[in-house]
Amino acid sequence: VWVSTGAYEKAVDKCDQILKLDGGYYPAYLTRQQAYFEMHNAQGVVDDYYRAIEVYPGYYKPYLLAARVFLIYDQYEDAKSVIDRAAENQVEFSDWLRFCHAKILRCLSRSEEERKEPMRILKELKASVNPAETDMEDPSEISFEIALLYWDDDRFDPALECLKEAMRQNPSKGQYFMVKGEILRCKEDY
Repeated sequence: VWVSTGAYEKAVDKCDQILKLDGGYYPAYLTRQQAYFEMHNAQGVVDDYYRAIEVYPGYYKPYLLAARVFLIYDQYEDAKSVIDRAAENQVEFSDWLRFCHAKILRCLSRSEEERKEPMRILKELKASVNPAETDMEDPSEISFEIALLYWDDDRFDPALECLKEAMRQNPSKGQYFMVKGEILRCKEDY
């Protein structure tokens, strides 16, 4: 209730009380981790990720929040280790966790060959995502990430097509317009 109403500090306090009584109470770790994420407390998110997967390693949410935090801070190797751990623990990947996996691989890629795997994941995700049922906050990010992969390979026209689709899905995302401008500049389409 505290998390859903935005009273994140109260949620953390209540979870702390619960965990003092029972240090293995898994839902308290999940709730506190979510509250920490909303409070932009990255260290709290990561600490509760480790605690939560010690209690139960099979649920995707602790991995997702930890990976998102590492992505925010451009710690791609750490983010990849979270994804690798999830795979090792046979976690069922949600749409958002699959998206994070692809984004991490894109950020770590250094060649066209290395970009094939994130492209494959993103195209599969794009084909399977149901906007009404996905856990992703903004499915337009899938098309945007595909555009970035094309751009990395100097394939400007497909990148612009994907950006057009992302912009149609979410016209309020200023970042999409900025990237479109950069790609047009690379094409010398002033």
